[in-house]
Amino acid sequence: MNRGLKILLALPVLAATLVLMVLLLPRGAVGTDLSRIGQGQGSLVLVFENHSPVSMDTLSLLKIAQREREDLVFLVADIGTPEGQAFRQRHAAFSGQLLGFDAGGQRISAGYVDDRAGLELRLAHDFPR
Repeated sequence: MNRGLKILLALPVLAATLVLMVLLLPRGAVGTDLSRIGQGQGSLVLVFENHSPVSMDTLSLLKIAQREREDLVFLVADIGTPEGQAFRQRHAAFSGQLLGFDAGGQRISAGYVDDRAGLELRLAHDFPR
């Protein structure tokens, strides 16, 4: 087989691979801009610590909820950063904890969720539709 034919056959395979890779990219990244708290929408903030199983599990749940509740702001306070550490200290929060804030920025709740049902109950209680 000549070189030109090989290249011609490889191009569609490469294009299909690129399309598949783009489709498989994670969606719904949770923001880290804590200045969005109190800007007119309710906010749910995860106090996040790298390498914490509780933080990782809760982050996965938040990504699902974020797709379902576009009326809320979902954020992460990464305690590995100075801003996240200051947030944790200001609110006396712990890794893996979720803090709820009303549209004006007042804290309305703090606690943990174990599963999707727990998060849905928390959202329904703190941020009824």
